Amino acid sequence: GKWDFQMNTPVLSEILYTFPKGKEIPRDIFNHDYSNIANSIFTYYDIPYIIIQKEFIGSEQDYIEQKDFSRLVEFIENNFEIDEIYEDDYIYAYKIKRELKADLVYLAIGDGWGDLITEDKSRKLLSDGNIQIYNISNKEQNLEVQLDINSYKNEFNTVDFYLNDEFLGNYFAYESTTPIELIIENVPVGESFLEIKLSNINKPEKSPRVYFKNISYQIIVDDIYQSSDFSILKNNDDKAILMTPLPSQFYLDDEVDQEIYNHPIISLQNFIIEDNNNIQKLLDGFPFINEFFRWPSQIKDELEYYRDIREIDYYEDNISNVLAENNIGYIYLNKFLIDTKEQEQLSQYLNTYIPNHDIIDGQKFMIYVINDTLANDSIPFFFGSGWDILENKSGISKRRKIKSSASILSYSNNENVIEVKFNARTCLNETTYGSVEINGIPNNSFMIQGTDYKEIISTSRYPLEAGLNQFTINLFDPQEQSVTGSNTCPIWVSDISIYQKE
Repeated sequence: GKWDFQMNTPVLSEILYTFPKGKEIPRDIFNHDYSNIANSIFTYYDIPYIIIQKEFIGSEQDYIEQKDFSRLVEFIENNFEIDEIYEDDYIYAYKIKRELKADLVYLAIGDGWGDLITEDKSRKLLSDGNIQIYNISNKEQNLEVQLDINSYKNEFNTVDFYLNDEFLGNYFAYESTTPIELIIENVPVGESFLEIKLSNINKPEKSPRVYFKNISYQIIVDDIYQSSDFSILKNNDDKAILMTPLPSQFYLDDEVDQEIYNHPIISLQNFIIEDNNNIQKLLDGFPFINEFFRWPSQIKDELEYYRDIREIDYYEDNISNVLAENNIGYIYLNKFLIDTKEQEQLSQYLNTYIPNHDIIDGQKFMIYVINDTLANDSIPFFFGSGWDILENKSGISKRRKIKSSASILSYSNNENVIEVKFNARTCLNETTYGSVEINGIPNNSFMIQGTDYKEIISTSRYPLEAGLNQFTINLFDPQEQSVTGSNTCPIWVSDISIYQKE
């Protein structure tokens, strides 16, 4: 629109729109360093004066309220270098000192964005969009950009970033916030575009819905940081590195193996598979993978939360198995993502489930060296539909309620006969019937009486398929000979485990 320049240029926008309308800063999704950019932006666009007419200070329509005028004056005087202040009966006037810094870049809203959501100062992208980058210095600049993203409820999206069509990195947006750090090299002089491309992984029939907020940025004055933390990996072994998230300077072309010093990099791309209907599924719900790609931003509870209703020894076996199957020997965590408390929480978690590990405190990364993990017969799974909320989250006996049926999903590299175990109870003085299906084929039935937990064991009649498998627990009405939730007491399930059998 015709007012985009005024509305999207930082400092100018705050003076013309934010304070006169009684808004708070930051006005949009950007966190600008106003005192660093104010004089240079006004000098670059040849704006020598700020003039406020006194007759428009008041409470009438389209006037600026006195309290907001006071905040505006404070903003101007705190963020600008001012050569002269003038006042008479009609105006306040500021003569702005001409100053154009040698290194100056600012960001502004580009195309594709929804309206600002004022509650949390976020904006939504429904398809591809961009952020405008203005390099108003006289040379190329390197830029560090930090931002938060999240998806709509129960959706998982990938977010790709490009600078003028040059790929910068691929990130993953969940329901809760994921922080991102981008290193953008060689931003050219003038206007550029940080292009953002979205893809809905688990619901491809729907448009992606990704929210962006808390975008801050700064010029990288020194040479691009090449982390000396990685030097510990040289010539040591061939163990893979689990990274959350992958730093942008280490992203490589899709056709090239991602590695550092011959160590493969494990990221969420390694856990995307296609089901029998050629729909992509993300296996991020697997033990350990779930923890490290959703924590710490998604769940504020203890990491033990992620065990969910898995049996505790089985959960430990799962962790060891996932690490061994993927040959993971290192965990790299960007310190931008974790504070001291979260580091302590992570250490406690690893001490419990991976006692034999070392910690290396690097400059920008916390490095966990996993010394020993062994493959075992556990089959990792994650939860599908039909489950009620997790109860007793911090206790040993965690449980979930099933009202009619609920599923769990597992991915197997081989065809295996498996044994599913879980404990279940029902209502007091009630008898509830149920059955277990494996990949849609009835496997066995069970009966539960009262509130004492009973162990249910189901051995598969046929080997699991190589690929994605589904286990379904159904509540069964013997009179209607059908799955039902209307006349049946629910059951509470805990301590699920799935192991291969000879």
